[in-house]
Amino acid sequence: PPIVMPPLLPTGTGCEGKMEQRADDTEPVVRARLQVYKEHAGPVEDFYKTQGKLTDFEIQGGIPETLPRLLTTILEIVRATPK
Repeated sequence: PPIVMPPLLPTGTGCEGKMEQRADDTEPVVRARLQVYKEHAGPVEDFYKTQGKLTDFEIQGGIPETLPRLLTTILEIVRATPK
């Protein structure tokens, strides 16, 4: 599927109309970045997964929606970790 990454346009901040997309944020460039990430980060992720030290966390909104969920997730992990 195509990768679509429109620039974020915050509302009510006075930034409307001033935001622009980087010239190098094209689909081929983004695909290349993702491939480099997969090649370099993949082994690190696998290392921590095999040790049970990696948690998936889906970001579904901005900071106000995400931060409380993230902190709750981190606290659950810390509390469940044997001392």
